[in-house]
Amino acid sequence: MGDTTRKRFSIYFIHLRKKYVAYGVGILVGLSLLAVADAAKAATGFTVGQPVKEYEVIHEDVFCEKLEKKVRQCSRLNSNHLKFYFSLFAAIAWGAAVRTVINTFELSIPYTVVLTITGLVIGMGSRVSSAFCTSWSITPPEIILYVFLPVLLFESAFSMKSHVFVRSSMQILIVALPGMAFTAFMTALGCQQFMTEYGWTFNQASLFGAIVSATDPVAVVAILRESGTSEMLSVMIEGESLLNDGVAILMYEIFKEIVEKPDEMGDHTADIALKFVRITIGGPTFGYIMAKITIFCLGSIFNDAATEITITLVSAYMTYFVGEFYLHVSGVMAVVILGVTISAESTAISPEVVHIVHQFWQMMSFLANTVLFVILGIVISETAINSYETSDGYYAIWLYFTLNIIRFLMLILLSPLLSRVGYGIEWRNLLVMMWGGLRGAVGICLALEVFRNKKLCMYKKIGPKFLLQTAAVVILTLIINGSTTKSLLDSLGITTLSIGKLQDMANAVKNISSSRLRSIAVMKHDRFLADSNWEIVHKFTHLKDPYAKKHKAHDEKTRKLLEKKLKQKSANVLQYNSLAPTGAPSNVEESGLTGQREIKEDSEEFKGIMEETRLRVLKAYKISFWRQYEKGTLSEQAVRILVSAVEAREDQLLTMIHCADLRHNWEITGFFVNLRNKIYSFMYDDMYPPKPRSRWRHPFHWLTTKSWFHGIIYMIIFLNVIPIAIQTHYDNISTRDPEAEKILQIVTTVFTCLYTMEFLLLWIGRGIKDYFSNTWNWIDFLVLCASIVEELLTRLADNTASGGLVQTPWIKSFRLIRFVRLLRWFKPIFPLLNRFLESRINDRLFLGYDIGRGYVQSMEDTLKFLPQMTTHERVAWKFQAVLHRDRLQTVKELALLQQLHPGVVAAVKTRHASRAICNQMRDTLTNLKENGLLNEKEFDLLNGKIEENMTRLWSLPSSFKEATPESLVANLSWVLGSEALRMYFTEKAAVKNYKAGDVLYKKGDPSNGLHMVVSGLVRLHFEPTENDEVQRNLAKGLIPNTEMFLDPNFMSEEDDYLGCGLIIGELGTLTRHSRASSIRCETEVVLFHWSQSVIDFGIGTYKGPYDSLESRLWRSFGVKFATEFLQTDIKSNYATWTTDKIRSHLEEAIVPVGEIANVIDIPEEVTDCILIYGQCKCQQTGETFIAPYSLPTTAGENYIPIDGDENIFRVLIVADYEALQSVRSSAVLSPVQMCITKGPVMKDMGDILGERDDAGINKDGTKSRLFARRSTLNPVPPSERRSSKLLPTRRSLVNL
Repeated sequence: MGDTTRKRFSIYFIHLRKKYVAYGVGILVGLSLLAVADAAKAATGFTVGQPVKEYEVIHEDVFCEKLEKKVRQCSRLNSNHLKFYFSLFAAIAWGAAVRTVINTFELSIPYTVVLTITGLVIGMGSRVSSAFCTSWSITPPEIILYVFLPVLLFESAFSMKSHVFVRSSMQILIVALPGMAFTAFMTALGCQQFMTEYGWTFNQASLFGAIVSATDPVAVVAILRESGTSEMLSVMIEGESLLNDGVAILMYEIFKEIVEKPDEMGDHTADIALKFVRITIGGPTFGYIMAKITIFCLGSIFNDAATEITITLVSAYMTYFVGEFYLHVSGVMAVVILGVTISAESTAISPEVVHIVHQFWQMMSFLANTVLFVILGIVISETAINSYETSDGYYAIWLYFTLNIIRFLMLILLSPLLSRVGYGIEWRNLLVMMWGGLRGAVGICLALEVFRNKKLCMYKKIGPKFLLQTAAVVILTLIINGSTTKSLLDSLGITTLSIGKLQDMANAVKNISSSRLRSIAVMKHDRFLADSNWEIVHKFTHLKDPYAKKHKAHDEKTRKLLEKKLKQKSANVLQYNSLAPTGAPSNVEESGLTGQREIKEDSEEFKGIMEETRLRVLKAYKISFWRQYEKGTLSEQAVRILVSAVEAREDQLLTMIHCADLRHNWEITGFFVNLRNKIYSFMYDDMYPPKPRSRWRHPFHWLTTKSWFHGIIYMIIFLNVIPIAIQTHYDNISTRDPEAEKILQIVTTVFTCLYTMEFLLLWIGRGIKDYFSNTWNWIDFLVLCASIVEELLTRLADNTASGGLVQTPWIKSFRLIRFVRLLRWFKPIFPLLNRFLESRINDRLFLGYDIGRGYVQSMEDTLKFLPQMTTHERVAWKFQAVLHRDRLQTVKELALLQQLHPGVVAAVKTRHASRAICNQMRDTLTNLKENGLLNEKEFDLLNGKIEENMTRLWSLPSSFKEATPESLVANLSWVLGSEALRMYFTEKAAVKNYKAGDVLYKKGDPSNGLHMVVSGLVRLHFEPTENDEVQRNLAKGLIPNTEMFLDPNFMSEEDDYLGCGLIIGELGTLTRHSRASSIRCETEVVLFHWSQSVIDFGIGTYKGPYDSLESRLWRSFGVKFATEFLQTDIKSNYATWTTDKIRSHLEEAIVPVGEIANVIDIPEEVTDCILIYGQCKCQQTGETFIAPYSLPTTAGENYIPIDGDENIFRVLIVADYEALQSVRSSAVLSPVQMCITKGPVMKDMGDILGERDDAGINKDGTKSRLFARRSTLNPVPPSERRSSKLLPTRRSLVNL
């Protein structure tokens, strides 16, 4: 398939996918409209097609006379409607005001309690004055459930951590199913025995127990989240509430039917059981199906916030409505499963939209809770209190205490099971779960349904008392339990801060204060802010540690609680010993005690610090995964697998995730691999042997090795099927024709002879040993033997008197064996099947490499911030050792994967590079819009084009053609843009082969030119030694001759791997220093080598005043070194930048060499000047700087070598090219400005890709922005020029 065809197919696939997404969204919207129309029809009797008739009926005089008291309802606009909408938004505004006051004054009262009290006051006001009259109390309870419940259920399920919910699912189910049933029936028994005035039967009491047992712990969950308690506890309480509501509604439906028809209970027992099964199983199943449909629709939309939010909103409401109204399953359970499934596969939502979707649902939950709790207060006040009697108050108090006791008893009885599944449970968590069993909206709505039930409203002791007692329980639990939960958590020590969190806060305050002081020092030199009142600035920017008092008050208490917790889980601390090596460098041993209280490693406190740091590291992993996913450098499936693996380790004490936990993702095992290997053996075991020694066999060998010979055999096999089928059919009929039998027998004999002739030809031409080495020949030989046996049996039967043997099953069986030859017809299909299996395997390898690369990137990101994650230096060293070791192992395995499957790795890198470039383009576009250089319309058009390119990346194949050695040379950073350099280094490359274990360099060996890895893997090792030549040179700013810069200060031991396309020895060829690190071959390695003489000749030949091979080599080294240095330089603003962003920033940097480098004058356009080698001083101030250092970029300052220093210095200069362009025509440029404008072309892809002519005109007719920066390198001298020969491919260089 050509590139054009593949491109067209990709575009067609994208449009087809969008088409089906449109169909899916259309189906959801259509179902919504049908459901709304059906509901409207059921509520009003209105049908489409008769609006005029209904309008006329409503406006008849007779109708108005009958409803004279409510004549205002006949008008199109009723004033009560306006009051309804006004009260709705007034409730929302009041809720926002209450929330603001509580947050501002840090009150411990849940805002839902205040809203409920507000509703009670409003409801009481309606009894005093009609001005307070509202329409809330007459709102049908079904409408309340259908409007508010889907939002609250979906938001709770969607915001929970899916892995915590899944692991706690057994605990949640135990509490929600048998626990709910126990609570309901125990409540029923208590009410029947003690609330005797109501005279409830057991079924009626069970109906009340189902209503009053539904929990709604909104206030408690909010307090748990704000207090930072265990995620397991909040998920346990919230998950139980979600399923509890579904079980309560299910039990309510069952007992309501029993209470309504008590005489028919025996006849409907089977129906009730079937209904129970349908609701409990059908609800989750329907929710999962809807979740998969929703995920498919979301995964096919890219970066469209409005559409993706609409899909989730429609899905939540449609799942609940269709499940309850049409399918008659549990809509509650369906929505819960919907939310949890979408949360688990949230990567289906566009990375840029995930945060917006979560914010939208948080706002919807806030609005729903606000309005709902106000409605509850109004309904309770206007409806429930109407039937109040003195005894009801005593019953309400008794019921409140009884429900809490029953709930606590239920948890105690279930605790043996709860402690053995999921996360286990502690007694303190049991108390919180008991006290957090608040009642809310579901119970009130169910009680209202009973209150307004036509069949039950005749019983004054059922409907009104149900509503009254339920309202009393809701109010008491909200006010008492909801307001005291925070105090309970504090008294139990659940909210007590751990030592790690206290140290984290202190460390964060310290870093922020340091940043504050640096910012003040910088702003004092600002020409506009220099005369500010800095005393007031210090006063208003001072930051105190919020945990300072808690640190002093709870230090000992925290330590005791932590020690107790770790002792309880001592069985799981076995992994602690493997977390890091036992030994540590001496400097760590000493520094670990500097300014810190000595903590022994075997102490529980040290383990507690290790555990806090471990959780922080794993959290940093997940943040890095999601950040990579947002940038598009990590696929949806890869981020799900990585996050799931990390979350699985979070639940295990003192256990880290390792490369071994992810290795199965890129290892080639499984069904597809085995099937591929088997098919491969069938395809390629038919290899032709060499000619036999006997000359008389040569014609037979020539005949049997021709493709047309096998074609004739295939045709014979196909023709043989016809008589076999006819004879099989003929054997099953009663009437026989002797002539037909004779003809079929002759034909069978002919085909048997042909197969025998084939066997003899292959035997003579290929030899008996080679013949039986092929699986297909074995099959043919067995079929031939069966044909001969069939022929003999048939002849024997003809010679007998009866001929009965012809009809025996033996002859039929041998005859059917001939069909086995048809398998040969599948042999031409095997290449297609093998291609399909290869694509599946490549897809898996593609995903595996993606996972490994994302894991390595997360470790590198975490290592940058590891010193800030813990203040204990020995703990930091242990985790640093673990991360370095695991990173090294993963890099090695990925490099080996690249060696074995270069096409797959090339596909991954191509997709990542494409997405990174698209991200950079979109950032540039956004900056243009924010700076007012682009209108909204043009921004949308360009942004749409960029996102279309991002969408097309979905259809990239999982394997590309591997890069040739020539392309590797052409893509070297110091060759790009110069055809002369490409030809020179291509011709001068010497191929060298090394075996695994060979040492390429030892520490101290002299540098010997440049090496480029063409194939294989090499390992670098750097180990600092005190007072050696490397350390003495570092004091002068002379960077060691190595390729590892993770530690720009070169104070720690490092190991790293280099693979295909990477360069060894750039700095050594320029400085001639000996090697500072050793290099050993991990596998068989093929290198391109350019000797020092070749490099020296190139430097002397390819040079210019502003662009030369020497400057390109310095620039290549400088960009690599500065990228790592800027990420660790706390004085720069790049510590929080990503590696890709820093590299993009440094892409237009230059390194002056020659006479220009003797005096570096800093123009205004320079944004960064980084000293990457040697030492220099400022000519104006006399200040000395030693590499690596980020030099001040004050305009007019000059940097010169230190007097008497024989070593050179090199600086990497980054300039604002756009600002420099504005002064080119109006001023004389300085040498540094000339070097910037006419330096090597590294970023202008028009030169690199040949898309510009000699005049600097692009193919689209526009003028090149950097056409003046074309390479000024001298061409290759004619005497040295040779014809360019294609280098061998990597596969021809080494047999992998």
